Amino acid sequence: MPEGRERNPTWPSLIPLVPALPLPGGPRDRDLPGQTHWVRAAAVTPDGRRVVSGGYELQVHDLAGGGLEREFRGVRGRVFALAITPDSRRIVAAYDNSLVRVWDIAPAAWS
Repeated sequence: MPEGRERNPTWPSLIPLVPALPLPGGPRDRDLPGQTHWVRAAAVTPDGRRVVSGGYELQVHDLAGGGLEREFRGVRGRVFALAITPDSRRIVAAYDNSLVRVWDIAPAAWS
């Protein structure tokens, strides 16, 4: 158990035995340009081809090429949670101003 953490037997938790993420400045697969502020949430489409990132902007990135495919605007606030429907046709975004918004995405934009 990492130093400084106390085990609470009534509250289950998962603590990795080995580091699961690369250290800052270490190797990474790719950067996804476009966000101008902190990314607060991210979700990968069920087909694994795209990632949706949210902060002050809500963006869709192509994982193969790393490019920005689409940006959604119109909500003032920060995205704090994201989900993608199993058919990859909608994004559900929860914002810090107590708003939950469902974004429709045309199937042609994701094919």
